[in-house]
Amino acid sequence: MCWFFKIFGNTGKDKPEKKTHQEVKEIDLSNIKVVFEELEAMSEPIVKIKRDWQDKNQTLGKCSVYDSDNKPLFSSLSLERGWRGNQKSISCIPLGEYDLVLEYSNRFKTNLWEIKKVPNRSECKFHSANYWFELNGCIALGCSLLDINKDGYNDVTSSKNTMKAFHKSLKEFNKVKLIIE
Repeated sequence: MCWFFKIFGNTGKDKPEKKTHQEVKEIDLSNIKVVFEELEAMSEPIVKIKRDWQDKNQTLGKCSVYDSDNKPLFSSLSLERGWRGNQKSISCIPLGEYDLVLEYSNRFKTNLWEIKKVPNRSECKFHSANYWFELNGCIALGCSLLDINKDGYNDVTSSKNTMKAFHKSLKEFNKVKLIIE
């Protein structure tokens, strides 16, 4: 199951007073600077993947996005290749901390989150996929597990929609931190 959390919203605490245009003769700009300072000071969210199961072909886990206060913004299942010694195109990437940068992908013809500074690897991205063999060192996200093609491996479902929600949860940023545990 996927969880998509609303990033920004009125909590009900700060409901503005309703005023007619005749009552508003002067605009108070003092709070605008504070809002911009808060946005500038807002630190980037953190993407975490917690790997739960792995064999030589496939790795399954959970992917979560947390804001700077460690509140969840997004959560889904993750799918990767299995561990094969960090070999290019056939292995998941090693555990660790990485930069995640939003970049245009010529292959997919859209902006994708690319995992940077993976030892001896490049072009490791987050993109939609249902099966482990569709990934060449990349990471796919989905909502549930189901053996779609009856090969004995759980596949992820709703990957395209889950990836859209993942992108939406990070829409204010073009670089974030990724932690794989």
